[in-house]
Amino acid sequence: MTDAKDGTVDFVVGLADVRSMFFAAMKSAGDKAGYHLSDLRVEFASDDSKNLAVEVHVHGWWLLLPTSFRITARIDIDERFDAHLSQVACHGEDIGGAIVAGFIDNSLKKYDGRVMPLASFPGGKIKIRDLQIHIDDSLRLYVAFSS
Repeated sequence: MTDAKDGTVDFVVGLADVRSMFFAAMKSAGDKAGYHLSDLRVEFASDDSKNLAVEVHVHGWWLLLPTSFRITARIDIDERFDAHLSQVACHGEDIGGAIVAGFIDNSLKKYDGRVMPLASFPGGKIKIRDLQIHIDDSLRLYVAFSS
C-alpha cells in the first residue's frame, strides 16, 4: 500500500464477530490468570463520524468469587486525524469485579489521555484525507488517503 497514489479503504466487521473476537481474547487472558469467563457483552456508540465509545461488560468467576467488571474507552479523531483516547478505565460491578478491576485499571490508565497520530501511514508516503466511523449492525470504518 505504500506505493498507492490515492484511494479508499472500507473496513466492515459485524458486531457479533467483534463480540466473538473480544470473547476469545478475554477467555485466553482469563485462563492464564485463573479467571473463568462466562459472558461478555460489547457495546459501541458514536456521536458523529469522528468518534467511537466502547464498553465491554465481562462476567465470570475468579477462583470461587463471582466477578463482573466493565472496561470503557473512547476515541475522538480531530481535524488533523490524531486519535485522542479518553475514558479508558475498568470498573468493578461487584465485590469480585472491584478486586479484578483494581489490577486491570492500573494497566489501562497509561493509555487514558494518549494522542496517537493517524494522519500518515508508515513511511510517511500516504496521508489520510478523510476518516469516518459508523455503527449499525456492524462497525464500519471508511478511510480516504492520498500520497
